Amino acid sequence: MTTPFKIIIVDDHAIVRHGVRLLLSAQPDLQVVGESRDGKELLELCRALSPDVILLDLSLDDRNGIDLIKRLSKNFPDVRVLVFSALEEKNYAVRALKAGAWGFVSKEQVATDLINAIRVVRQGQKYISPTTSQFLANWLVDADQTPPHMSLSEREFQTFQSIAAGLKTAEIAEKMNISVKTVSMYRQRAMVKIGLRNNSELIAYAIKNNLTLESKVPAELD
Repeated sequence: MTTPFKIIIVDDHAIVRHGVRLLLSAQPDLQVVGESRDGKELLELCRALSPDVILLDLSLDDRNGIDLIKRLSKNFPDVRVLVFSALEEKNYAVRALKAGAWGFVSKEQVATDLINAIRVVRQGQKYISPTTSQFLANWLVDADQTPPHMSLSEREFQTFQSIAAGLKTAEIAEKMNISVKTVSMYRQRAMVKIGLRNNSELIAYAIKNNLTLESKVPAELD
């Protein structure tokens, strides 16, 4: 008999974790061994349970999802991270893969794609959905089709999103554990790369391209 693939589900919504657990419970080759609501709890579970795969939502309260993927890849190299997220796939799948994830499944397609994605990952292969495959193909064939925000570094992108969410410079600095001066530098770099002049344009761009995160209403605009 094949040894069940041990899985930890990571999402800050209990109802989502429960739904995914029910979906996977019908599969004899898959075993949910733990659930976590945040990054800190996840790291503790990884040490205790030695999972084979982590189903990770990128939108956690206590940590940036991409940074968490990098930490997991470094500290637990044998664990395969499979992202399942409501964030728009074309904006986040490539970033997740570059950070060390083994695949990206949209929450809209969880019922149809998640089990297949887990089994692909179990075989030691990256799971690339048709949506991501098409985006990557367009990117390789014609760089002009690539959205400007895809050229941002991870720190620039985090700063960009935080500004779009209405956080002030000091709040962003605390959140990212960097100086206010460094936040301003990342903001300026992001503005130049995307071709924006002020925070009003940045917020409008973020909304147009579905790059906003759940947060408070934007505060001061330039």
